[in-house]
Amino acid sequence: TVDKGIRAYVAPDFTSELEPTVTVREGADLHLFAQVEAYPTVGIAWHRDGVRLRPSRRLVMTVDCEGRLELSLAGVTAREAGLYCCTATNAVGRAQTSCQVVVTSGTTLTAKLPAILAPSVPYSKEPRFVTKPRSSEAVEGETVVIACEVVGDPQPDVMWLRDWLKPGYYRDAPQFRQVAGGCQYSLEIPQVKLDFTGTYCVIATNPHGEAKAIISLQIYAKGQGKE
Repeated sequence: TVDKGIRAYVAPDFTSELEPTVTVREGADLHLFAQVEAYPTVGIAWHRDGVRLRPSRRLVMTVDCEGRLELSLAGVTAREAGLYCCTATNAVGRAQTSCQVVVTSGTTLTAKLPAILAPSVPYSKEPRFVTKPRSSEAVEGETVVIACEVVGDPQPDVMWLRDWLKPGYYRDAPQFRQVAGGCQYSLEIPQVKLDFTGTYCVIATNPHGEAKAIISLQIYAKGQGKE
């Protein structure tokens, strides 16, 4: 006989994904919804532009016993626009869904930071990393966002390199999206492939100097997982 109480392990699968794009007015509340199916219980992580989100008075992230997920952010600001990713992980697999959040201010669309630096952002004539990009790991098919924050006066020109060549050198160049706004820069790579594994470099230059950061990206085959 078969014990009917035994359930087969099920890797996470988003039966209802995040909306591809959500537009919200500055000062309003942001709500993102998704639903995941998995067994055993999944761990849920939310990221914005590659940075892990933590709960706060304004930011609440929930998941119920039916796998319904919600992210609620009260009084959204222009800084909080960006690419939101939700990752579900359990003992047998991993799944991810993402959403581009656009914040409107009056009639102006703001996808990233405003051009005027906030008081908390340090001033520097030569290019300087406020936040450096981090080395990342992902499973093929996921979305990877390599993000950094750079200041300089005048505003630096920022260039991304993949294995020391511009992404445009490769045939798969259209899969690499370079995003800039204010002092935030990111390289967004949806549906990553195994051969995207490599060394990535971001170089910021202006008349006063240069700043460089180098990271590694490791892509694993589906089912292989991360070491």
